[in-house]
Amino acid sequence: MNAKEELPANTRKKTPNMLRTFLRLLVYVKPHKGLVIISVLLSILISMTHVASLAVFKPIGDCLFQGDKSIVTQISAWGELGEFVVAVFGEDFLNNRYNILYISMSFLTAMIVLKNIFRFSHDYVSNYIGNKTLIRVREDTFRKIIQAKMEFFAKSDSASTINVLHKQIRSLRGGLSLFFGKVQREPLKIIVSLVICFAVNWLLAVILFAVIPCFLGILYFLRRSFRKKLKENLRQDSNVLRVIQDAFHGIDSVKNHTVEEFFCRKLHEEEQLNFQKRMQFVTLRSATSPITEVLISIIGVFVLVLSARMVLERQMTSGDFFVFYAAVVVIVDPLRKLSKSYSEMLTCTTIAQKIFKLQDRAVENTEQQMNSLAFSFKDTIEFRDVGFAYDKNSLVLHNVSFCVKKGEKVGIFGCNGSGKSTLCKLLLKLYSPQQGKILMDGVCLQEYDTIDLRKNISVIGQKPYMFHLSIMDNLCLGNDYEKDRVMEILQETESLDFVLDSENELASLYHKQAKFSGGQEQRLFISRAMLKDCDLFIFDEFTAALDQKIEMHIQEYMQKNYPEKTMITISHRTSTLNYVDKLIVFENGQIECCGEKNKVLQESRVLKELLQSNVDS
Repeated sequence: MNAKEELPANTRKKTPNMLRTFLRLLVYVKPHKGLVIISVLLSILISMTHVASLAVFKPIGDCLFQGDKSIVTQISAWGELGEFVVAVFGEDFLNNRYNILYISMSFLTAMIVLKNIFRFSHDYVSNYIGNKTLIRVREDTFRKIIQAKMEFFAKSDSASTINVLHKQIRSLRGGLSLFFGKVQREPLKIIVSLVICFAVNWLLAVILFAVIPCFLGILYFLRRSFRKKLKENLRQDSNVLRVIQDAFHGIDSVKNHTVEEFFCRKLHEEEQLNFQKRMQFVTLRSATSPITEVLISIIGVFVLVLSARMVLERQMTSGDFFVFYAAVVVIVDPLRKLSKSYSEMLTCTTIAQKIFKLQDRAVENTEQQMNSLAFSFKDTIEFRDVGFAYDKNSLVLHNVSFCVKKGEKVGIFGCNGSGKSTLCKLLLKLYSPQQGKILMDGVCLQEYDTIDLRKNISVIGQKPYMFHLSIMDNLCLGNDYEKDRVMEILQETESLDFVLDSENELASLYHKQAKFSGGQEQRLFISRAMLKDCDLFIFDEFTAALDQKIEMHIQEYMQKNYPEKTMITISHRTSTLNYVDKLIVFENGQIECCGEKNKVLQESRVLKELLQSNVDS
């Protein structure tokens, strides 16, 4: 969706909250406006067959239950329509009451068949619109979220976000299908039935019409409580998912600390709360239809007693009574359906509000492309007085200044929490520094196109993640690499053997047909970065899951085949010193020592302590 398709700001301010949300939701329906028109036409056709079905009760009542009058005389009393019927069928044919019965029943059957054909078509079209719109909303929401800055993800609850995108969003499908289905055709049926009632007897129709405001009043009264309980229910759903997600994502810790029972109890507690919230919600939703139906039925019975009395006093014909009775019965059913649909529509708009709130937060945190220059790294990377804090209070980096020339092999050392990995995130524009500048070839990093910049930096992190894709797709990630090139890189990272041993080799689906150890995953992660083959490589504690033999082999391969590449290596290992010619040492977010390797080895207190701790360990 593009911003131009959304409602203007002044419209959003003036419209009520629920209506505003639904209007915004309808923006996603615009590509299907042809189907919307078809659904409206089908609703009208259903209403027309509905009118025709009710009209049959007039001849049945007048002609079959009033034997003291000639049938032709009764039909002629209908006016021009009656005269047309007499002219078409003839007096002899119409005076036979069996013929009237057969014609009426045949016509009624034809109308019922037609109405249900139209109803099937209408339900299909409305569900098609609902399902297609659901896809567009989910894809648009996912796109906006995935393009948001890291600050958005740091402040968001992943369990709640997944719950909204996967489970709760499905309520939109039902709400939209209802809107283009029952919510279209049922009011038309009510209107048509009321028109028929007014045509038969306006006084009785006025009494019946009085029930409609009462019905709307009940819905309005229930609305606030319903929405409150619904929001509580949705929030509790996310809490349940959060417990399950914590247990499964941290299964190693769960097993190591033998806290299986703790999480079982935690899930039970959350499920009990969820049950209470859900039953409160169900009670309120279930009460809506019975309350409205009882009210409608009481009024309907009262009106029918009056109409029956009028028939007995010959103020109304039997045919009029049957038509009026059928119309009243038909009014009750749509009102009952609409009362049920109202709760589902309210659920739909409440979920839509959550989705749009999520979208708006993501859009506010979208990575902006201002003066997007094409990425260029031909000379230097410079950090100039850079300061950064994740929570904008305590600085992680403070007055950091250093320069990396193209082709240099730089090692970054420091204790845990000293800000080393934060440098990588700033270089990748995952975060922006609050102080100072990062310059690349003299140009501020923020002026470079973010996507182009990241495509030209190969990152090997300490937490590899393998997607639920084939091994080949995990390595290529949408890029079209030659298979021979992939096999060559796998050979160099000593990954080829275990990949070929998997069920379908490179085509094996990871997590399903193939599962590797942490060290093997790390080697595949390194292979992925080497396939990218960029001018700048960042190694962030990438050797944590590798033994020294494999680390040495990979480092030697990189030194031999990529001598012109710039490499920034963040590490604790002493072996890293063999492959760098410049060192930067961090302490408490500041540079403690920086310069040529031998110089730093002699002057840095922090590095000496780190190296000594490695020797001791």
